[in-house]
Amino acid sequence: MLTLFSPAKINLFLHITGRLANGYHTLETMAGFCSIGDSLHFKDAPIFSVHIQGPCAKELLNTPHDDLSITKAATLLANLTKHPLAATVSLDKQLPVASGIGGGSTNAATTFLGLNQVWGTDIPLKEMEKLGLTIGADVPMCIYQKPVLVKGMGDIIEPLGDVPPLYIILANPTFPVPTPLIYNAFKDQNYPFSSPLSDAIPTQADELLTWLSLQRNDLQATACHLYPEIDSVISALSQLPGCRISRMSGSGATCFGLFADERQAHQGAADLKLNYPKWWVKSGVVTSSPGPA
Repeated sequence: MLTLFSPAKINLFLHITGRLANGYHTLETMAGFCSIGDSLHFKDAPIFSVHIQGPCAKELLNTPHDDLSITKAATLLANLTKHPLAATVSLDKQLPVASGIGGGSTNAATTFLGLNQVWGTDIPLKEMEKLGLTIGADVPMCIYQKPVLVKGMGDIIEPLGDVPPLYIILANPTFPVPTPLIYNAFKDQNYPFSSPLSDAIPTQADELLTWLSLQRNDLQATACHLYPEIDSVISALSQLPGCRISRMSGSGATCFGLFADERQAHQGAADLKLNYPKWWVKSGVVTSSPGPA
């Protein structure tokens, strides 16, 4: 059996740069991956099956087997390589579904990585990127599991190399937010598009936090308008001692707080859990080599 960690994807900033003729938006985002995530277990088997357990499993139990991102990824890889679609994949689901931190996308990406090893198909990452884009725009970036700068429709990916560890709290008010709903509302509200970045991303922790504080998530105002509780989560994070940045990730509803000090992040998470017991709250670290906390 092969076990791989499937880390949460955090949009440290998310700028919407335009809209194409087909209605899809283009973006520019710095995605980081952290020590908070799911685990996937892969094993040879005569047929293909997916088994889901964990605290967030119930959110997927009614999803048809063929609609699971894991099944989609496995089927695409099998079709490309002509390998039989045969394996058992077990998912320990720790990340909430439809929450802006790429739970389904990172599971699909990890399925590519895991079955590529189990099946010995030796497909390079660039081929996985192409396959992943047919599942969703976030899948290609999740294949790298390292900090990346992403542009276009998620198809232009620039690995950033090592970045300093950033301590993080993730907080979700425990309701799903459909990504298409947020993008459609953003379009209807006719917000101006952001200009492409013109400066380099800093590589020192304090400078990086300062630089990130000057960026934004262009979808945040739209999501907060539709779901005011997201704004409450951002506000609660911002008031924690040591919190340098509080922002929504992706299209929501998960928000994050970034800290320079690990102890303050852990204490802040404990305080949030005490004050908001119905929220999903985790602390960890955004790192160039994510593994389970």
